[in-house]
Amino acid sequence: MTTASGLALPTKSKACATERQCKEGEQDMAFETLTIAIAALAAVAIVTMAALRGWQGYLALRMQEIGRADDRPGDGVPAARIELADLKERVRQLEAIAAGVEL
Repeated sequence: MTTASGLALPTKSKACATERQCKEGEQDMAFETLTIAIAALAAVAIVTMAALRGWQGYLALRMQEIGRADDRPGDGVPAARIELADLKERVRQLEAIAAGVEL
């Protein structure tokens, strides 16, 4: 196929003008993909480290609370105090039975 001036026109167009430009475009895309993947991995690592640090802080707080609860025997769990009062009442009843006192 030719034009009026006598120059030949290409019959097919290529996706890239030259092979070199095509390869450079692929390399640029690979570099961008690699950069995004590294940035995403770094972001996941930062979030994971922050979550781990928070979890360790929470566990340390709970350990301090447990340590303080052991130091104060009167401030135990209410259910434990109720159970202790129930046991004391049973002991009184058993002592009364052993002494022959009628309840």
